[in-house]
Amino acid sequence: MYEIAKRSDLTTSMWNKEADNSPDAWLWHRWESIDAYASWAHSKDISFAVLEKTSGRVAALVPLIRHTRGSKIPYPQVRIEGTGGPAFVKTLGVDQRKRVEAHIARKIQKLAANQGAYRVDLSSPPLSPSNLSSNQNYSTSFRGLGFSDVSTQSWLLQLHGKTKEELWKGMEYRSRKSVNKALRAGVSTRPIQLQDEKIFLRLLTENTKRTGISAKPATYYEQIFRNFLPAGLAKGYCAYTDTNNIHSIHIFGVYKGGAIYWVVASDHYALSVGANNLLQWSAICDLADNGLCWYESGEAFPNEQNGKVRRISDFKKSFGGALVPYHRGTLRCRPFVAATYDCMRVLRKNLQHVKR
Repeated sequence: MYEIAKRSDLTTSMWNKEADNSPDAWLWHRWESIDAYASWAHSKDISFAVLEKTSGRVAALVPLIRHTRGSKIPYPQVRIEGTGGPAFVKTLGVDQRKRVEAHIARKIQKLAANQGAYRVDLSSPPLSPSNLSSNQNYSTSFRGLGFSDVSTQSWLLQLHGKTKEELWKGMEYRSRKSVNKALRAGVSTRPIQLQDEKIFLRLLTENTKRTGISAKPATYYEQIFRNFLPAGLAKGYCAYTDTNNIHSIHIFGVYKGGAIYWVVASDHYALSVGANNLLQWSAICDLADNGLCWYESGEAFPNEQNGKVRRISDFKKSFGGALVPYHRGTLRCRPFVAATYDCMRVLRKNLQHVKR
């Protein structure tokens, strides 16, 4: 028999121990990540665990965040997002897992009803051990929870077993050209220091003004600098032309032998001389030297024909990664409302293209 417990009912060490041991979990399942995502505007942690009633042992972790946005429609937009899919303990048998999944499905539906959510989104990190070993088909698992499969793809680069020469040749020519351009311009790279936080936030402000893409709250990035970098859960690198002139900072999440391209802030000069490509190359070399096996440069959008999303996807592609499944599932709790918001997003996107 099983029961539901709020995340707050567990200690930080207990939660993180299960995340560390579960083959389904990655960095986004850890306590620190949930706290960081809950710091976003109008967001709240509603994560829970499934426990064995008699022993109190954890059977699964389910990290969830409730996002609320205002709307001209009479009621607010409430969406629930999983920072990672359900992470099960590896000792569960097939029948046990099915019973735990049933508890999770009921709890998610109850949360969605109580929170007034129109949609619930779950995703499974490509860097989780289960996905890397292909032992778990999450698209099937999400359907078992009553979710529709809306999986996408991500770029994943194998680092282990490759020499630097092989990694260099694996990059696209245009990216190698940009790396050499940055080196000729006198750009150097180094690991970031905790005191670089203010520079990162300044570059982020410039980024936002230049691209029009809204940044997350400063508290989110502060947590990355204060909780992830010192704990070895993230690594960061900067590109500079002299010690007082940093032009770009890239930060990577690091966990279970893998790394992911996480947050970035850069100025116009970095874009003009290829400093971001140089930073990526420097990071790939350092991550490989430190024994990491995989590098995920991020979600892919190969079907986008043009625009910022396509340019970002092409940038991620250029470092030599291969496309792998990014398992996602969605539950439309209020189908009409969800369809209305989907139509509004498509209309807004099309209007933006027309304005360009």
